[in-house]
Amino acid sequence: PALVEALSGTGQQSYATATLTEPLVVGVLDEFGNSVPDAEVSFVVLEGGGTVTPAAIASDVDGRAQTIWTLGVVIGTHALEARVEGAESGAFPGPARRVQR
Repeated sequence: PALVEALSGTGQQSYATATLTEPLVVGVLDEFGNSVPDAEVSFVVLEGGGTVTPAAIASDVDGRAQTIWTLGVVIGTHALEARVEGAESGAFPGPARRVQR
C-alpha cells in the first residue's frame, strides 16, 4: 500500500465522551490508485483523547476500513490518524470538537 486517505467522517462535532454519529472511513490505495484489500489499518488518536472501536482492522474487498470514535474529555480539537505499515497515513484533521454541555 502507498496511501491511506480519509473518505468520510471528518468535520463532526459532539459532546465530551460522546460517540460520534458517523464512522470514520478510510481507503487504502496502492501506488497506482487501486484499492488494497486485507491491509491492516490501525486507528490512532493523536489529540483530544478518547477511544476507537476497532483500533485495528483489515481493509475490506474495496480497500476500505472504518472505526467508531468515542471522544475524550479534553475541550478543543480532536485528531485521529489511520495508519498502514509502509503507506502514507490518512489524517482526520480536527474531526471533532468537544462541546461543553
